Amino acid sequence: MEKRLSNAKILGVISSILLALTAFLPEVEIILWIVGSVLLLISLNIMSDIFNDKRLFKNILKSFVIILAGITLALLVLLIAGVITGTSLSSLFTELMEISLEEKPTINNIPIIFIIVLYLSYLYSSYYFKKAMDLLYEYTKIKLFRYGGLLYFISAILFVVVFLSTLADLIAFVLIAIGFFTIPEDITSKSLSEKT
Repeated sequence: MEKRLSNAKILGVISSILLALTAFLPEVEIILWIVGSVLLLISLNIMSDIFNDKRLFKNILKSFVIILAGITLALLVLLIAGVITGTSLSSLFTELMEISLEEKPTINNIPIIFIIVLYLSYLYSSYYFKKAMDLLYEYTKIKLFRYGGLLYFISAILFVVVFLSTLADLIAFVLIAIGFFTIPEDITSKSLSEKT
């Protein structure tokens, strides 16, 4: 069991570092996000088995499925808008950078709908991420998980203010990485005895 916990900790630290690096390396952000997310899913699945609480894994899985669905839906909105208006996707992405949030959504400014879909999916996804980190805190008593989950949720709220959101994400994943790193090896026997 200690080997499994050690593996989960290492995967958790690596995944958190990769997810934090997405703020600094936009050219490989998607790859870092995918690899970091998969490693975090594996880590929390192991933790879920160790603590015998499937909610931990289910919450983090919901978080990632929701954000992937949101990204897919948002891209589909852009694709449909491009087909309807005869505009290329690159033109629509350029338009995303130039729109005013005060404009009302129409077929001509469909990128606003793209942003709204991304925002809502990120917000909903971060809620489940926060729940997973809260559960991890309950089992480990390491407050960094709770703080990291809360900061990630705040970063979703601040999504429209890109710099603040990115900074909050960075700090959240650094706290979570430190949290994984500081999990004591005997945590399973302590938390399981407290649970009974």
